[in-house]
Amino acid sequence: MTSKELRPANFINIHCHRLSSEKSIFSYNPGINDLPKGVLFSIGIHPWSLSGEIIPQLQAMSEVYNLAQDNKCLMVGESGIDRMRGPNLEFQEDSLREHIRISEELEKPLILHNVRGLDVILKLHREMRPKQAWILHDFNGNDIQIKQIKGKNIFASLGPTFMRDNSKIAQFATDLDIKTIFFETDDAKDLKICAVYEKYAGLLNMELQTLCDQIEKNFSNLFGSNV
Repeated sequence: MTSKELRPANFINIHCHRLSSEKSIFSYNPGINDLPKGVLFSIGIHPWSLSGEIIPQLQAMSEVYNLAQDNKCLMVGESGIDRMRGPNLEFQEDSLREHIRISEELEKPLILHNVRGLDVILKLHREMRPKQAWILHDFNGNDIQIKQIKGKNIFASLGPTFMRDNSKIAQFATDLDIKTIFFETDDAKDLKICAVYEKYAGLLNMELQTLCDQIEKNFSNLFGSNV
């Protein structure tokens, strides 16, 4: 069965910046983009959006906390760590801690941006012992990093980076536990979510419908069957 034979409802886009016909979660970053009405969404302050100043950060986190209580908000974030861009690492870590606290208090999963920051993310996971699942979006880990996240209630979402043949994750994606993966388009303009599904199904030599069914189970396990 090909993607053309499946309805858009069969595909789930766990993280996107452009809405399409499949079930998707829109990534909302206050002050950076606008939140469309009536959509499923996540809310958080991206590391690139952090000002590095305390007062604006407190104001932004107040909006995150308030809107994260909306029934349409399924996740907190994206927050995370980026060693290549954004304010100093200490400020990013403090912001991430606040996102983790909100995630735990509201009992909603946390979606994470990670660029050369998995060591910090795992350190905080050990320290704060979250009960909520964490999702590493557009995951680009190698075999060692995949082993590091296994068994920790940390999901990997495959997206634009996975679609590049020379990426780390394109080489090691089959090492992931299929019960802890999702797919996404992130901010890629021309990427269709069905293409990400098709590539992963091809790597596993799996029927596309079987993969869709598994991702639906993953989604239901995380967010409930009524979403």
